Amino acid sequence: MTHETVNKTSELAVKKFCGHLWYLGEELVPMSLFVPTAVPTLLKQKIVAAMDDEGDAEQTRRILLKPKDASAFADKSSVEFVSKNSMKLFQRLALPTSFLSKPPAEWESLEEYKRCEDFFNKLSVVNEVAERGVALSQEYLPNVKREAKK
Repeated sequence: MTHETVNKTSELAVKKFCGHLWYLGEELVPMSLFVPTAVPTLLKQKIVAAMDDEGDAEQTRRILLKPKDASAFADKSSVEFVSKNSMKLFQRLALPTSFLSKPPAEWESLEEYKRCEDFFNKLSVVNEVAERGVALSQEYLPNVKREAKK
């Protein structure tokens, strides 16, 4: 592949990535609380504290990113997308929240936390469109003989 092709492919990948961030809003960030090794205790404390902040019912905190601003995304923290509206995740799924009033270091021993953790660990996330695209590419590309056709 040429340098030009790689640049164009990179630009398209970043554009696609930016287009898929719309669903990573304030209601889904609390799911990160249930990944024990990936989210440090201090960050969990900040997320819980941010859930006390008033959210604007009309304006949700979502990740809206233009491809030209993608490098700035690396400096953002998930806490920036959390507000009182983040509690809706628990309400919609009828999950307990009483463990949030305790220090994160104690959560692992609490039944309420274990119930939520179990729920999220069993949750299947599927992107059918992407899976079909990958399958199609894997089926098609081996049959292409000329680099220009790829």
